[in-house]
Amino acid sequence: MLDDGLFQGKGPIFPETYPLERAYPLYPANFSDTEKDVLPFRYQPVSIHTLEGEKDELLLSYYTTSCPITTNLTKNLTNSPGYDEIMKKFNSTIAELSKKLNVPASSLEALKDLGDTLIVNYFEGKPLPGEIDLNSGLGRNLTFLLNYMAYYLSAGTPLQRQLFSMNPLYQFKEDLEQILKGSKTVVRLYSAHDSTLVPVLAPMGIASHECLYKNFFENGNFTSCYFPKFASALRFEAWKNETDENSSEVRVYYDEVVQNICKSENGHCKWEAFKDFIQNITQGKGIDYYRETCVSGAQEVVSNPRTKLKIALYVSCGQQTR
Repeated sequence: MLDDGLFQGKGPIFPETYPLERAYPLYPANFSDTEKDVLPFRYQPVSIHTLEGEKDELLLSYYTTSCPITTNLTKNLTNSPGYDEIMKKFNSTIAELSKKLNVPASSLEALKDLGDTLIVNYFEGKPLPGEIDLNSGLGRNLTFLLNYMAYYLSAGTPLQRQLFSMNPLYQFKEDLEQILKGSKTVVRLYSAHDSTLVPVLAPMGIASHECLYKNFFENGNFTSCYFPKFASALRFEAWKNETDENSSEVRVYYDEVVQNICKSENGHCKWEAFKDFIQNITQGKGIDYYRETCVSGAQEVVSNPRTKLKIALYVSCGQQTR
């Protein structure tokens, strides 16, 4: 885990030749107004503290060094009917990709490992390996496969969704609670990976392999169901009501789009409803359960319909008096 100091006006700007249409800022911004700042206000993050990856149970809770049973959970999924179904649907696609990319055709995991290369080449405006066109049928199939496997292998079971989301979700809830209790902190930032977001988005019902499948094969309309993009952000806002604590709210945004996780009329969560939502995902378990389960792997989690359809990690907490 990395802690950063943020210094204004010292950070990088995009070069003149950078394809800005491929850039995703942390919030909607007009580049002509920001002088092509890579980060808002040209913030320059400076690392001031690190925590070894194998000890990071918050943002790398899915790492095998943090949770040893991750390997077995993933292996079990590659031997499941769902995995076999996708393999059969995309046999010809996998064979063609294998030839173009010179990787074994026997496993989707071999293709999954190319995901970062494809993303980097795309955002740098460079040709993709094998001269693959992402707008072609082959390119669309590849994009689906990479996104689907990322969610399926990281958050394909109820246990994975509970285990790998509980530590960050508890931390976010605690951050919000401190704000509502009057803390002077107004913003807290967590910076991590796209793979950190995936097991959090799935149990929250925002994105998962199920909704990706429905969008691709059944013309589904799950607009927030996609793999995190460059600079994707998940933001939690606390809106405090000074006169009625029960009316305080939590608003959740994924890439600036409000997520109606509590199924309310206005898309916002009352504070108690938000706490119940987290309780439902974690089943009230804490860090001791996480550590015990990651070592023993003996726990089972009952699938819940509410959580079934369901880089950088960003938490924003603010106050407002009404």
